[in-house]
Formats: sequence, C-alpha cells, structure tokens
Amino acid sequence: RNATNFIAYKNKIQALTAEISSEFVSANKANIDEKINRTLAKMGKFVEADRAYTFDYDWDNDVCNNTFEWCENGIEAEIENLQAIPLDYMTDWVETHQKHKPLYLDDVFALPADDTVRAILEPQGVKSLITFPFINNGQCVGFVGFDSVVKIHKYSQKEQDLLLVFAEMLVNLTNRRNATNFIAYKNKIQALTAEISSEFVSANKANIDEKINRTLAK
Repeated sequence: RNATNFIAYKNKIQALTAEISSEFVSANKANIDEKINRTLAKMGKFVEADRAYTFDYDWDNDVCNNTFEWCENGIEAEIENLQAIPLDYMTDWVETHQKHKPLYLDDVFALPADDTVRAILEPQGVKSLITFPFINNGQCVGFVGFDSVVKIHKYSQKEQDLLLVFAEMLVNLTNRRNATNFIAYKNKIQALTAEISSEFVSANKANIDEKINRTLAK
C-alpha cells in the first residue's frame, strides 16, 4: 500500500469507527433497532457488500432466525424467507461459529452441488459471504454476515479484522437491552472507541497490522 492510499484508508477507518460508535453511544431502548440497521448499512457499504444482516441462534428449537437486514439498492431482501432455518441444514456453519470462528466462503458455487449451505444461499444469488459469531459470556448466540450478490468478493485480512471488531461491538448492543446493562454498555463502548481511535491515529505502514490485532484483543 503506497503512502497516499494508506493515509486515505486510515482516514476512512477512523471516520467509520467514529460514526458507528456515535450511533451506539446515542442508542436507547426506543431506537436500538434503528441504530442496528443504520450501522449494518454503514459497514455493508464500506466493505462493498450487497447485503448485511444479523441472525439469532435459537438453540432450544435448533433453528436460527434473521433478525436484521440491510440491502444495497437493487438487491432483494431475504429476511422474510430466512426464519426458523433448521440448524441441521448448516452443520459446518454452526460448528464453526460454536468454535468462535468466522465462516468465510469466497465462492459459494465452489461448494458441492448437493451441499445444504449452497442450497440455502444459491436461491438468494449469494456468490460470496463472510459471517462472524456473536459471543456473549462465552456462548455463541448469533452472527452478523455480509453477502456479495453482484460479484465474487474476496475479503482482505484488513477487512476481516475490521468486521470482527464491528461484530464485537454489535453483539454488546444486541445483547444488552435492559436499562442497567444499557448504561454500562454505553460507558464501555465510549472507552473502547477512545482506545481504538488512539490506535488508528498513531498507526503507520509499519505497524498497521499490529494496531488492528491489538484492537481485536480489547
């Protein structure tokens, strides 16, 4: 990455982090759904995804449900079609998330023709996707994902790192909706944002990877 592109990249990351943290800090129980939808749109556009979404795992009933969705202009919404999806259809997917790992498919059509995950994704026109589990108190409770429909998208390590940070921030918001936890969460996200901003402000080409990795540990 040359110096000009690096500076532009760092500025974009800082601006995006500030926008999303501002959304989260100003969230309350009345507007939390709006905030989640808005931040999904911001992150989806930033990584040039065509669809961004969250799912909750319902372990009691062995299904997952699409809870939030953002779609780029011209991309068909799928949220109504993605309710009560049996986890038996996506065993590898679920097991990956239960191991606290992201699931990344850079080419859905490279999966076997009879693959059950492909059978779910192909009718939606999904060519590439990446998903990150929501981990709450050590338990996987859902995930956030990004679909590419128009063309195959290969996510760089920087993009993957950024999306992981976003997932960590988002899970706290979606899992802390009662008044007591909400105040504690807002204080936590303000502190986290300040730390992340400080890391990126002091970043340079030599230490950007270290800075990103450090944010993941916060």
